[in-house]
Amino acid sequence: MAIWLAIEIKNLLIGESALPEAIRDIRKLGGCCPEIEHVNEVLTLIWGPRIFL
Repeated sequence: MAIWLAIEIKNLLIGESALPEAIRDIRKLGGCCPEIEHVNEVLTLIWGPRIFL
């Protein structure tokens, strides 16, 4: 348990990206706005249990 917890904390401190499903949903949101022509790249950072930057 301690090893798993250490790995998870390290990933959060270094900057873990969002899951592919969340990135796909973010792309869909961008596609819904007529002002946005194209989404090149989605960069995410997990900042908390349900908080993305």
